[in-house]
Amino acid sequence: MLLQPSPAQASALLADIGAPTLGLHRATIHQALVGQLGTSELRLASTVTAVDPDQATVTLANGQEVRGSVLVGADGLRSTVRTALLGAQAPSYSGYYCWRGVTDTNPLPSDWVGEMWGAGRRFGGCVIDGGRLYWFLCANGPAGGEDSDTRAALTRATAEFPDYVRQAVKDTPLSAIRRDDIRDRPPVTQWGRGRTTLLGDAAHPMTPNLGQGACQAIEDALAVTDLITEHGPTPDALRRYERFRQPRANAVVKAAHRIGRIAHWSTPTRTRVRNALVRLTPASVLVHQLRASWRLPKTTS
Repeated sequence: MLLQPSPAQASALLADIGAPTLGLHRATIHQALVGQLGTSELRLASTVTAVDPDQATVTLANGQEVRGSVLVGADGLRSTVRTALLGAQAPSYSGYYCWRGVTDTNPLPSDWVGEMWGAGRRFGGCVIDGGRLYWFLCANGPAGGEDSDTRAALTRATAEFPDYVRQAVKDTPLSAIRRDDIRDRPPVTQWGRGRTTLLGDAAHPMTPNLGQGACQAIEDALAVTDLITEHGPTPDALRRYERFRQPRANAVVKAAHRIGRIAHWSTPTRTRVRNALVRLTPASVLVHQLRASWRLPKTTS
């Protein structure tokens, strides 16, 4: 079953949002950000081993202590800063894993974006950087699995999908494919303490079923920047940021988790029921959901 907005729906949605959609590789975004920041402000390969949230202080693996006015933990799913704030909590496995790939040889239309649901498997993606194809392929299975033969595993996993899907996957170099278990965490209402807060996957890791993981992190960054600019690098600014962002980000976490559970139904009966329900859902409802997830609210003091 293919999930894809019609051209008319896409045009109406983009007109309402007031901006076009643009697919970009994360490395492309990183390069743009570093270009604005300047490499003199960036320190790489610095592992944080200890955190003092109240003092906005981190200790690095080389023993160096670094202190700031505020500390924003944007260190991902297994965040060291989050552990210092909330204690050690293992992320939850979704029940499915995902291959992701990028290929310069794109057999799909230049503006293609969509998703296909099979029995316990999904394929989707979009065109990025003006011509390359980013794709993902999710499949049910146990956590911690590895492919002894990635090509053979992908051939089996794409057997029920159209020829152009199999071609896109086949054309992708193995060096441009990775496999990851899909995990998230239940939403929490404490992201920070003192002069420390969390951002992105460190605060609200979500399954990628709405394509909102990086988007929500960018929204976090915009919000915390606006509020620090307005109120200074203070605990008050961080608490305002948390109150502003938590309802939206946590709602996306819950919605993405629910969609993933339904999308990965695998028995014939449940798959038929799921497909029927999706077909009966009015297009206006789907567009409304997209509009809600894409519209960026404004920060308020």
